[in-house]
Amino acid sequence: MSHWFLKASLPALVLLLCACSRDPQKAKQQYLESGQRYARKGDHKSAIIQFQNALRYDRQSVDVLHHLSESYLANRQPREAYAALMQAVAIDPNRVDVRLNLGQLYLGARDFKKAEEQANFVIQHDPKNATGHQILGAAMAAQNNHPKAVEAFEKAAQLAPQEASSFINLGLSLNAAGKRAEAELNFRKAVDLDPRSVPAHLALGEFLARTGQLESAEQALQKGIDANPEATGLYLAKADLLAAQSKTEALDALAATLRQRVRKPETALALGDFFARRDQRERAIQEYRRGLELAPQHSELKARLVEQHLAAGKVEEAERWNAEILRDNPKDVQAGITRGRILLAQGKRDEAINELRQQVTRARDSAQAHHFLGLAYVRNLQAAQAKASFQEAMRLDPGFLPARQSLAELQMSLGELAAAREVAEGSVRTFPDNAAARSLLATVLLRERNFTAAREHLSAARSLAPQDPAVLVMLGVSHAAERRWAEAEREFESALKLNPRYSPALAELAGLWVLNGQPAKAIARLQAHVAANPEDADTYLTLGSVYRQTRDYARAQAAFERVVQLAPRNMQARLQLASVLQEQGHLDQAIEQFEYSLKLEPRSSSLHALLGTARLKKGDAEAARQHFEQGLALDPSSAVLANNLAVTMAEQGGNLDAALALAQKARQLAPDLVNAADTLGWIHYQKGLYNSALPLLEEAVRKAPESATYNYHLGMALIAAGQKERGRTHLETALRLKLDAKDAARAREALGKAR
Repeated sequence: MSHWFLKASLPALVLLLCACSRDPQKAKQQYLESGQRYARKGDHKSAIIQFQNALRYDRQSVDVLHHLSESYLANRQPREAYAALMQAVAIDPNRVDVRLNLGQLYLGARDFKKAEEQANFVIQHDPKNATGHQILGAAMAAQNNHPKAVEAFEKAAQLAPQEASSFINLGLSLNAAGKRAEAELNFRKAVDLDPRSVPAHLALGEFLARTGQLESAEQALQKGIDANPEATGLYLAKADLLAAQSKTEALDALAATLRQRVRKPETALALGDFFARRDQRERAIQEYRRGLELAPQHSELKARLVEQHLAAGKVEEAERWNAEILRDNPKDVQAGITRGRILLAQGKRDEAINELRQQVTRARDSAQAHHFLGLAYVRNLQAAQAKASFQEAMRLDPGFLPARQSLAELQMSLGELAAAREVAEGSVRTFPDNAAARSLLATVLLRERNFTAAREHLSAARSLAPQDPAVLVMLGVSHAAERRWAEAEREFESALKLNPRYSPALAELAGLWVLNGQPAKAIARLQAHVAANPEDADTYLTLGSVYRQTRDYARAQAAFERVVQLAPRNMQARLQLASVLQEQGHLDQAIEQFEYSLKLEPRSSSLHALLGTARLKKGDAEAARQHFEQGLALDPSSAVLANNLAVTMAEQGGNLDAALALAQKARQLAPDLVNAADTLGWIHYQKGLYNSALPLLEEAVRKAPESATYNYHLGMALIAAGQKERGRTHLETALRLKLDAKDAARAREALGKAR
């Protein structure tokens, strides 16, 4: 049977191929129509293949290129769409539909001048083309030319009086021009024209909310929900409004209604995102899991779960969900990037960098891959490579703001404030209406202590993103920096009114109260918050810090232990816990915390410094020396490590010349570091160079007169130099300041001999 089939079918196949070769136009048309069918079904990958097949038979077909560009756009391939459109324009410069698509593409790429050019070309060739006027209006609005935008949208409304979108855009432009009454009329007209238009109801609701008409905004959005009971966006807009007014019961009821009416994974995704934005991580996770019950293979829901678990410090859970995504699609670049981030969170920096390099190789045009590789380099103390990665991400996608933020933050950490300001100012020039860009520039200006300019940009950011508590917190910080306590407190409270779970605002507010001598008020507020939110690790961390500042070490320890329980990889909590344990004399437990932290961050020179210091206090000088050496190998420019290693070597009776070289290096790296002056002076004393030792030891005592150790060192050097009376004074001061037992015995012996 199979042989007969082959014999019968091969000639037919040959005839089909021959027919196609004889009539290429018919073949092109068949592929074109097939591609259109796939596009109508939403299968744009298959549509692209069919349109490309059609082009094999007619490379000059503008129709095919036009459809191909639309499928590229739908498949999120803007570069390929642009190439197809430019090829179509080169073939037929007067095709209006191609010019319209090109104008819309320029709008999406934020190249508003070129979008304006395309719109004007369309209008010149077809003055009654409403879409051309819409594109022109959008380009004008983006360039803050509101009168021209209003003019263009008014023309579009005249040409398409039954299109709700014409009046929505006109309303937006009138509002931007300050004509609020006219704007509201146009939003309402859009709703009247098309009661089922979700954008119309959203535009009206947002306008009413922004103008303080909250009850009317709720009613407008509810009217939209009644007309569109499955429009998730309307529910979420009303949810935002209810959350801003702290109407918790109404919000919960609305969410329940949405779940009941729209049982789709996309709705669970959107509702989960709503709770995630409001830092309600557990509720977000519940929604994503609910979505997976409806669609167990939904990779986007799994990706959201990965992000939430990563944010919570639950790296193992994040790894489990990400592994599921990769199991279903091993070549998923996004999941590969996330695998690199997970490795980084696990402290496996070299493995993370290798993984992210692989993803960059697989997706060289991915700004996100380059960005996360840059973040891995930052963690690995490779600043030059990090800068190069961030800059490449910016080159690939000038609109990818996270890369700009990371580059500016790195530059600030390196003290390169002018370079950071240049990056931030470029972001504002590119995105003048982006709140995050404004906040980035404000951050740099705050570092430069230019508080007035910072607040100007933050005020603009607040207008652009009125529901973002982070902007209000930054405003509060700017006031606090100038000791304007009342204004700072007001901004922090306003941020918490927007989002009661926003831990940075609560941390700043508590810090403000502690600074103003009100620690009890801060503790009461923080205790109330963690009682209502027992899973909030960030606020437990703040509470522990306040307890520590008030020397309530037992409660501080309990708070930090709770953070470690909730987020085992929270380095800040472990370091704070170790410090509190040290302050209580529990050195062994403190060392355990430092060692666990070092496993998480094996390339941290700071952790080696802390561990070395703890080991030294415990009397294990050899282990301390090893940690100082390892830390200095990781960061040769660390004055603290060079100084500590010099001290350890000198105290162990090691090579004093080597110790002296290290102490001189520390002094050179940090000339104002009082420890470095004392260490260098003490080593000079041990080498019998008393005249070299005295100025350094006197400097240390002058800067820290209450230090028992510094007074002891100076006293011993003065006696050795023959200045016995001054020497006795400093040794007696050292003993009064509770010198440690070993040095106290030496001081008393020296005093006895000097009498």
